[in-house]
Amino acid sequence: MKTYSKLVFVLISLSFMFQDCYQDKSSKLAINLYIHRDEIVDTFSNHSIFRRGDLIIFDVYQGELKNHYLLRNRGDGVLMLKSDTLEFTLHLDALQSDTAEVDKMKSEIEKYASRLLSKMDRFKIKDVDGSFASQGIDLELYLFNDTKLVYVSDIEAVLNPNWNSYLKKAEKFDESWYFFPTVYNK
Repeated sequence: MKTYSKLVFVLISLSFMFQDCYQDKSSKLAINLYIHRDEIVDTFSNHSIFRRGDLIIFDVYQGELKNHYLLRNRGDGVLMLKSDTLEFTLHLDALQSDTAEVDKMKSEIEKYASRLLSKMDRFKIKDVDGSFASQGIDLELYLFNDTKLVYVSDIEAVLNPNWNSYLKKAEKFDESWYFFPTVYNK
């Protein structure tokens, strides 16, 4: 019986140790994003990017308007635009003006999405959701370690009581950044 008690104690101790290591690693990843918060906000504001197997769901927002793109990852970082639904003209740096050249626009969207995905990989971001900006939640960053970082530029703009209650459950880095260290439900 004494050996059994020792074994249980060791197993419980190990589980707490692993949980602490996981939490520490999760926090470090989120803190790294927080350190680069200006770059993150500049890059991903008004965007949503969700990875679903080899499919990439990519949305760009302009106020209440949304351009929706569905891309397929062909491997080696090569994306292929499968479909789109456009509500506004997207101005990309590579395009000098509005263009009717469908192939050029398609190629630029693929390159743009690929650059964003590369940056997401660099920061260990799985998905980005900017679809709730009109409700005051500017960005939700879903990380590969099943944690989440939320950016709110103006807490006064969050009027929905459910969102306010949700944000109160987070670890607060500052008035704009909220960290959810536990496994999220999406």
